[in-house]
Amino acid sequence: MKSFLKILLIIVGLLLLAIWSPWTKWSIDFRPLFGIQDPGEIAGLVVNSLAGNIEVTLDNQVVGSASEDSPLFLDDVEPGEKLIKLRRISDVENAYWNYSRVIDLEVGTTAVLSFNLGPNEDYSEGNVIFFEKKSSTSQPTINFKFDEDNVNLQVETQIYRNLSKAGTDVPLDTLEQKSIKIVKAGFEELEFKLLPEDEEDRSRVKDFNIEVEVYLMKQPVNVLTTNDSGAV
Repeated sequence: MKSFLKILLIIVGLLLLAIWSPWTKWSIDFRPLFGIQDPGEIAGLVVNSLAGNIEVTLDNQVVGSASEDSPLFLDDVEPGEKLIKLRRISDVENAYWNYSRVIDLEVGTTAVLSFNLGPNEDYSEGNVIFFEKKSSTSQPTINFKFDEDNVNLQVETQIYRNLSKAGTDVPLDTLEQKSIKIVKAGFEELEFKLLPEDEEDRSRVKDFNIEVEVYLMKQPVNVLTTNDSGAV
């Protein structure tokens, strides 16, 4: 109660000063008094579940969950290195692989994580998209990395073949939406959109390189059983 009265008195005092001030223009920002950050000083995080319900932990604190129909949106994350953990919710302990990664969230950007968490890493799939500040004179690039070798990457109509885990850098020539397709023999194909759907959000990307990490899922192997005579 005392804190509220103190803040109220400060606001009233500033308003009186503004009225009595000889200057015709005096900008007063009350947001810091209430712990409200400027939009230019925060980052964001989006988590998409490709299967089941996923619990999201940020710096060891549960911040929400994502389902196939309802992504988790966090638009007021403090920038900097954040430990992000994804756990598929299940009544059976250790039934699914858990994803964990430290990501450096840049001011004014939103990292996007989309995952299907399977019983282990081999049978899980997904992608992580985040941003790194580029030098002022360089052209922005899309930096792809994979969890497997001999991967084929398609960016719109351009195809890059037999890429290693280290991946490749693709020039970001325009800010138009881009469709990404990842193909590898013996693995499920993975497709996703790269950029935000909103044109204004896409315009902010021009000052950053886009980091894309891809996790491919092995195709299940059909096990054939035989009878005593050896017939299938």
